[in-house]
Amino acid sequence: MTNTGTSNITSAILKVMSGVSFVQKAGKNEFHNYKYATEGDALAALRPHLIANELIILSDVIEHTFPDEFGNTTVKVQYRIIHSSGEELVCHFVGCGNDRSSKGAIGDKGIYKALTGANKYFLLKTFQLETGDDPERDDNSGDKGGDYLPPQRQKKAPESKPQVQEQDAPGIDVDAFISQVKEELEHCGTKDEVKQVWRRYQKEIGVIKVSFADREQEVVSVFANANKQAK
Repeated sequence: MTNTGTSNITSAILKVMSGVSFVQKAGKNEFHNYKYATEGDALAALRPHLIANELIILSDVIEHTFPDEFGNTTVKVQYRIIHSSGEELVCHFVGCGNDRSSKGAIGDKGIYKALTGANKYFLLKTFQLETGDDPERDDNSGDKGGDYLPPQRQKKAPESKPQVQEQDAPGIDVDAFISQVKEELEHCGTKDEVKQVWRRYQKEIGVIKVSFADREQEVVSVFANANKQAK
């Protein structure tokens, strides 16, 4: 992050942070039935405070990649936070988006999804907004409403069965699973968040490894690409 004078702009940012600290989660993961904060949620919470404190934000895509074989697109965005006094702060965020259908066709929305992810995490991290999504939490048994884990994941597997049994396989739609994971990874701005998604889906990944071995590498690649782009 670079800056050009900070007296007025740091004071304004402090007032924004004092005015809003939490973002309500309106986005919903239909595949595993939990809520998450969207870019729109962050914008709705911040916009009135940015305007009241005379701050504007300009963005510029300075780097981007074309879709890879799995449909992943990445962007690097420069953000300028500008105060009405003329002072400004400049920083960069990276986003990753995927637009591949369950049948394998790659669409043209990947870059827009990547921009949405970059913008969301720029807002959340710059203004240190709480969403209730804790990537460091492994044990989610205390969650109310199952925000992070699907109900079946909350049930411990017997100690004598370290591998997921093959009879569980019919419950996995691999294409739908990969599509859902990609959608979640679009919102991961750090390696810790990618790691948390990986941990969350260990049961499903185990099923794919045992019963859909030919698709395992595809799943691993999705996580590898997200981890590569994360900070």
